[in-house]
Order: sequence, then structure tokens, then C-alpha cells
Amino acid sequence: MERSKTIDTNKQYVFPEWCIRQYRDKYLIVCSETANWIVLDNKQQLEFFKSLTEHAISDAIAITQCPKEDYVNVLIQIEAKHLEEKNVQPSFVDKLSLHFYITNTCNMKCPHCYMNAGVALTNELTKKEIFAVLTNYKKVGGIDVTFTGGEIATHKNIVEIIKFAHDLGLKIKLLTNGTLWRPDMIQEVAPCIYSIQFSIDGFDEESNAKVRGIRAFNKVLDTIDRFVATGVNVIVAITPFFDREFEHNIHNYVEFIKNLTAKYYGENFFIRVSTEMLEGREISLTEEEKSKYNELTTKIYSEYYGIDLFDYSFISKMRQRRIMENCIYGEISISANGDVFFCSRIPSVPSIGNVKNIPFEHIAKLSRIIHEKSNINNLRPCKDCELKYICGGGCRIEYFDTLTSCMDIEHLDVNDIPPRKCSQKYKESFYDLMIRTNSRIFQ
Repeated sequence: MERSKTIDTNKQYVFPEWCIRQYRDKYLIVCSETANWIVLDNKQQLEFFKSLTEHAISDAIAITQCPKEDYVNVLIQIEAKHLEEKNVQPSFVDKLSLHFYITNTCNMKCPHCYMNAGVALTNELTKKEIFAVLTNYKKVGGIDVTFTGGEIATHKNIVEIIKFAHDLGLKIKLLTNGTLWRPDMIQEVAPCIYSIQFSIDGFDEESNAKVRGIRAFNKVLDTIDRFVATGVNVIVAITPFFDREFEHNIHNYVEFIKNLTAKYYGENFFIRVSTEMLEGREISLTEEEKSKYNELTTKIYSEYYGIDLFDYSFISKMRQRRIMENCIYGEISISANGDVFFCSRIPSVPSIGNVKNIPFEHIAKLSRIIHEKSNINNLRPCKDCELKYICGGGCRIEYFDTLTSCMDIEHLDVNDIPPRKCSQKYKESFYDLMIRTNSRIFQ
């Protein structure tokens, strides 16, 4: 925040449409169309803000006789959070993204694998067919591609596939367990990729082996070293194993993350900790267990960052000045055998057909249609909520089953999509979040 900024007292603000929400002992001024807000502490501040909507700053001060500390507080927030700003960008721009499961083969059998990876699917796409998919994707405006599996490094043509996608001009991201990458492979693919994400689910060999099998831990750490040295963006994704020992190992995970971060300080290196465990090969958590898992994994973030994970993520998003008009629903996902889906959680949504039988122009068309129909402004009760671009409506799979299970996307009437269940308690959790993070967003 520019603490020394001078404000012209003759200035009169023109704010986007706003509303007042009184909550606990605060007043939230919420501009729903720009996903912006300020938090007022008392009625004097509220009256001063109302006066600012009709008068210049100096006149508003004179009219309301607002104490200096109160009107200064209001003005600081307005300026620091750019409350007047009307031009905001969507979080997900209109571009085609492809999540490509190039094989279901995997050298591991992780208990939480939602793909049940291990054995190749029947009729997996050939190298020639994969090249055709990538070529057609690029022709219809494709921008980036994420290669995943199974384990991508088990595919005998993985290096050729990556190079081919690079030559097409696609931005390439890789998801891998990191145990099968030879030094020569790394040197070949590193110049072609934007980022690579590694899965490590423990803090040492023993804890990681519960998920990834024995002797995987040091292999992936060695691979990470080699990729970091090439300068590409490296991400470590941690999904801690949920057992009776997990709660007692929170500090060990924190120390592991601290050590990795320190080791790669100054490099293009990032760490993510999953707070959700999807149903997988041997995992099916109860609602109570899911809640506990979320609580414990969030503690890892809290201990490491000194701030709650949800707060941290929320602050990061809000600082970008983008509206949350959608989740990523509508993203093209293709399984190893060519089946097409519109979410990367492919076991949770129906296939709309196979890439061998559907022109890619039609796939791209349907992708854009369903992405638009799943926009928050087409969903109830979200479209009429002042928090719509702050909350975003949540995961479409979780809350809008009629939308995500639809097989006739082109003829889906958004008015036939049942409203999501949303309680006052849920909304109040966002009010609390907005109040709690308000000052941190403009620091």
C-alpha cells in the first residue's frame, strides 16, 4: 500500500454498483460485479462512505463530521483496494486447455489414485493418433497441454510426444511421479516444457513408501534436482497419506517443505499440499474423515506460512484483481483411449464420445458452450448473490450435477439446472474471510 499517497479532497468517487452487508459488528461494502469490498468498523464510517457516493471528499467530511481516524480509515481502504476500478478480468480467460492422459500404465499402485492407474487401457491411442490429436487441437486454437497418466514416463514415445507438442507451439506441462526419468530424457525435454509437477506423498522414505512404494523417495528427489538445474518451473505436489500417524507427523511435513524450499531458494520452485483426497483405488473417506483430512493438511500450510491455507489462497486470488466466474469446468480432457471429457476428474463425469470419432472442431465448440453455460451468471442462486465473483460457485461437479452429467450440452437449458444448496452459514464463512483478510490484501 502507498502509505504516503496524497488524495485530492476535491475528488468525487464514482463506485461500481455496491451493497451493504451488516455482519457482526462490521459493515461490508461489497461491489459484486468487481469482486471487491471494504470493511467499515462503525456507523460513522458507514455514513461517511454513503456521503462519498454523492459528494466530494471535503464535503463528505464536513457533512458527516466524521472523526479523522474514521474517514482516514475509509479513504485508505478505497484507494488501496481500488474500489473505483470497474475493469476486472475473469480468472479463466476464453482459451482452450487440454488435459491429456496419454497412458494409464504406471509403475506404481498408489492407494488414492482416482485413475486406478497401473495397466494400460484397451485400445490406447497410438503415437500417430496422439500426434493427430495435438495437431487438431492446435488448429482450433489450443494454447496449452498438460500431459499426465498413469505415469507419462512409462510411455515409450514420451520424448517424441513432448517434442512434437513443442514444435506445434503448445505450452507444455507435465505431471509425473518422477522415478523413471533418465538424465538423457531430462536434457531432451527440459527445453520444451513450461513446468513439471512431481508427486511426493511423504516426508521421508518410510512415510512416502506407504503410498509410492519403496525406494521411490530418493529417486524423485534426484529427478527434481536435475530438472531444477535446467531452469524449468518445478512443482512438488504432496498428498499426505491419511492414517493414524498423520496427525503426529504434521511438523515433519512442515520441516520437509522448509528444507526443500530453502534448498531451491531463488529457483523456479513451488510446493502444493492437497487438502482433499479424492476417492481412489483403496481410498473412500467418510465425510467426517474428509473434514479431518482437510483440517490436518491445512495445519501444514498454517505452520509453514503462518497463515491459514484458505486465507493464503484467497488473498493470492484477490490480489490478482480477477473475478471468479467459473471453475475450470469445460476444459478438454482426453483419456488414454481417446474418450473425451470436460473436466480433468474424468472418473466423475461422463464421456461425450471418442476423439477418433468426433471432429476436434466440434469438441472445441462443445468445450466453449459448456464453459459458458457453467458460468456463475447462469447458475442459481449464485447469479443473484453479491458474493458470486468472490465465491465463484464452487466445483461444478460437487454442486451442479445436472450440468456436469448432461450428455446433450448444446441443448441444455441453464434454467433447468437446479439451484445449488447454499446456506446462510456458508455465506457468513465468506464474510468472516473477507473481514479477516481485508487488510492483508492491500499490504
